[in-house]
Amino acid sequence: MEAVIATQPQEIQSKLEDDGIGLREPGVNLRANRFFRALGLDLLISPAPSPLAFECGLPYVIAIHDLQHRLQPEFPEVSNGGVWQRREYLFRNATRFAEGILVDSETGKEDVLQLYGNHTSSERIHVLPFLPAFQIEPELAVQSRVAAVRQRYQLPERFFFYPAQFWLHKNHARLLHAIHILRANYQIDAPLVLAGSNSGGPPEEARDLVFANAMTLAKQLGIEDLVHYLGYVADDEMAPIYL
Repeated sequence: MEAVIATQPQEIQSKLEDDGIGLREPGVNLRANRFFRALGLDLLISPAPSPLAFECGLPYVIAIHDLQHRLQPEFPEVSNGGVWQRREYLFRNATRFAEGILVDSETGKEDVLQLYGNHTSSERIHVLPFLPAFQIEPELAVQSRVAAVRQRYQLPERFFFYPAQFWLHKNHARLLHAIHILRANYQIDAPLVLAGSNSGGPPEEARDLVFANAMTLAKQLGIEDLVHYLGYVADDEMAPIYL
């Protein structure tokens, strides 16, 4: 599919409600509509939330992974720089026109109903839990790589492991304070191993700033020697680190 097919046309503005977010009708992207209908599609399945689902005008099922722009708007990565408006445009219209909505849990279903219950109904929301990661292997196969992976990253014998992108809502600072409390109050040194991207992404995520602040905090708390940052870890190295 050529990228231009997914580009929102200018005429979409005339189809928006007064708040500039809600659509009066689906199918506002005629290029996408013609493209998918030429393929003979009867139903579009969107496993990741995309406005193309409702903009193309075909019946669709869409997955909704989280609604944090409504639940925790204080975090800049889900609210700043127009992100709140883009996410609200996506989820409000996705729930309004979908034939079905996929969520990963009963809690996810409750969130959709609480926030967008005026646009959809319980019968249209289906709980489909996440499958295990594709790289799952037999434990013996993983065990054979543990020593090499630990040596590569110079890991201590025992440690806490927290793989997460450096976004503010991942609460790295809370972990650092916890490690400091263990050392200061209980004389327990608990190494903390961190993995995840500390750069890239849109500006509102500010991964580089969140990472820099976390490392500065570790130094200020006197636990810099306990913090091990691995960078972004490949899928086939994750299981050996957990073991």
